[in-house]
Amino acid sequence: MSCNLQDPKILEAYSEIIDYEPTDWLILGYNDTRDVISLYNKGTNGLRDHLREEVLFGFLRLDDRFILITYISEQVSGVRRARALVHGRAVATMMPVHNAQMTATMPSELSDTNINTKLKVGENRVPGKSNSRPQSMSKRNSMRIQSGSAGFIPSSPVPSENAQPSPESGISEEPEIIEHEDAAQAEERYQEELRQQQEERERREQLLEEERIRHEQEEAERRAFALAEEQKRQELEEQERRAAQEEAQRRAREEEAKRAQEALKRQLEEAERNGNTLLTGYVSVLNEHCPFWKRRYFTIGSSNMLLYRDEGDQRNAQVLPLSPQTTEIRHLIGDHDISIPNAVEVRIQNSNYHMFVESKQEADLLLTALKKAAGIAF
Repeated sequence: MSCNLQDPKILEAYSEIIDYEPTDWLILGYNDTRDVISLYNKGTNGLRDHLREEVLFGFLRLDDRFILITYISEQVSGVRRARALVHGRAVATMMPVHNAQMTATMPSELSDTNINTKLKVGENRVPGKSNSRPQSMSKRNSMRIQSGSAGFIPSSPVPSENAQPSPESGISEEPEIIEHEDAAQAEERYQEELRQQQEERERREQLLEEERIRHEQEEAERRAFALAEEQKRQELEEQERRAAQEEAQRRAREEEAKRAQEALKRQLEEAERNGNTLLTGYVSVLNEHCPFWKRRYFTIGSSNMLLYRDEGDQRNAQVLPLSPQTTEIRHLIGDHDISIPNAVEVRIQNSNYHMFVESKQEADLLLTALKKAAGIAF
């Protein structure tokens, strides 16, 4: 925690003060640096009106006494406060001619009364001794200052604790020794402040990282939700499209079946008017008298259905009379005990016949022809 005191103006102002020239005070500061101390100002008639809200080092001559002042504003942080106490030792080494040292945090603490009390001005004076500058310090060369890389040391020795005041010095009593805070303790507090600041930075970084992760998770959840909603929308649109397509196909089939039914109806009516057979073809027949399906050739006339073993053998025909009073005709599919696609059930009084063909279109044609022959509305 060393500091830089290489500003030559510091020595010039210090020499003016201890040589009893008009300058009687100076103020040093960091000037927005970490450890470079330079001269802020110098002048006469006190330094209290020139203080700033920062760390300052002052040197003041009052009558024939000198005091070093460390001013640490209440606004200064703990780290800078500890550093200032350590740097104050370097300033004191550079300015060895002083009778007392004091530390202040407010301008009011640097009142004339407090400084006089600290310097004990007026006490133990030699009778008849005036306040004029001592002869030993009337010339600038009476206190030569040497500067070097290791610091600033005066050519004459500093009055020790046991030294007696010189009649020519103008200093009437031994300098008061104010011990600074131990540098090791200040360094320890400084390191503790750094550790706390590091912990605070890490805590803030952790909070920022947690916030970033939370934001990313929320963003991922939002995107996942939006994607799921989009998939649902697409699935719903696909379902609606398929439903519309199936409905269109169903209507088309119904329209086609309706047209086929009307065409078949016209065909059957034409055949009936001409006395022709309404419909012929092959059908598989099953009834209660035979548990096996039998393939038969059939013809449907105006009021009956004839079943033959074969189209070429029409000698022994089985006749099924058809009339609206004795005949029921329906498809064998849907809400029935027996459900067979492409099949028609014909009930004639107490006999049931199940007739199976190869396609639904043939089944519809067979059903229509049977109803036409039986005189049943369709």
